[in-house]
Amino acid sequence: MHPNELVQVSRFLISSDAHILRGLLETEDIEAIVIDELFSSNLPIHPSILGGIKVFVPFKDFEQAKEIAIEYFKNIEESKKLCQNCDSTNIEHDYKQQTSNAFLNLVTAFLSGGFPFTGSTTKYKKCKDCGYKW
Repeated sequence: MHPNELVQVSRFLISSDAHILRGLLETEDIEAIVIDELFSSNLPIHPSILGGIKVFVPFKDFEQAKEIAIEYFKNIEESKKLCQNCDSTNIEHDYKQQTSNAFLNLVTAFLSGGFPFTGSTTKYKKCKDCGYKW
């Protein structure tokens, strides 16, 4: 494989995550390119169906880029364990019921040819120390 041939180092469902990794790679003087971002965002289907939004680097930089990507993903997972307000690790997971207005339910049902939307359940996190929810 040619040293400057591009290889995929990672893929994402959210373009901002891909650009964060691209920025991290570029701070280490590794050229990085985000591919399929516009294609994924312009189609009314989930980006995973298209294989996601990809970050490519030259083959010669792949090993270093892979280590940076692994550290980035590790940091993302660690940050999910902290309160976004006070950095506490005393977090609880819960669910809340969301309902939508009746008119929107009827319009959605008419357009989809299905039944009215009755609401959804959304998972959220709550800090037991400061009470912040997200």
